[in-house]
Amino acid sequence: MTVSMTAFARSEDALEDCLLVWEIRTVNHRYLDINLKLPDEIRQLDTRIRQLISSTLNRGRVDAHLKLEKATRSAESLSIDHALASDVAAILHKIQNDNPGIREASSIDVMRWPGVIQESQTNLDELHDKTLRALQSALKDLVKDRKREGQRLGEIILEKVSQCETIRSEFLISIPEIQEKTRAKWQKRIDEITTNVDPERVAQEIALLLTRSDVIEELDRLETHLAETRKLLSGSKPKGRSLDFLMQELNREANTLGSKSIDDRMTNASIDLKVLIDQIREQVQNIE
Repeated sequence: MTVSMTAFARSEDALEDCLLVWEIRTVNHRYLDINLKLPDEIRQLDTRIRQLISSTLNRGRVDAHLKLEKATRSAESLSIDHALASDVAAILHKIQNDNPGIREASSIDVMRWPGVIQESQTNLDELHDKTLRALQSALKDLVKDRKREGQRLGEIILEKVSQCETIRSEFLISIPEIQEKTRAKWQKRIDEITTNVDPERVAQEIALLLTRSDVIEELDRLETHLAETRKLLSGSKPKGRSLDFLMQELNREANTLGSKSIDDRMTNASIDLKVLIDQIREQVQNIE
């Protein structure tokens, strides 16, 4: 199973006085990088939230944002501290008597005094419990999204791998013809230049040229790396880093194929392989 590092999930849960909304976005990253944005009421859960995320995801940049959307308060949710209100009213009345020029305080002034009107407090235990449950739900959806995207990426990569294998196979078949064509070309050139060359020496030089341009080992390694890519894609473990390493090895073999080129078919095969490997590498960057 191939898992992508790019995904988005949203989850929400309702309390009596507020709505919990988790939004989680993940993108590719070399390691697991968790960035949290939490309201003050939830900050003490920071460590548990990070542990929950890290136990679910292996790699990628994670931006997790929790929003608390407060519900509109009804009159029933409000209470008045009558003792405090009486004390505030008495103080305001005394100030008024001592300063006749000051506007007389009203009941609104008393109600605005901090602590006179009290709102019912959110149950923190319930809030924390639902926060973690909503996070688990969001992470579950996120993993599903990453797997769906990963499956699509895996199919794209396998298609490119098949194209690489086809190029390799077709080129392998053409090697004897390329070598014979090269041998004949250099023999003709030497014949045109002079006839005073030892035929055995000519044969040795041509054989040396063909040996230096031999790419059988590179093609064998290409086959091995492509087979390993298929094997990794079919496995269940995180594979992004291993695939990235294989892309470097594949690119090295394709470059060597081009540097040893003695024929347009070798050059074209090298270029086509490098293009496909680069396309695979772009997809691999998003795999966990």
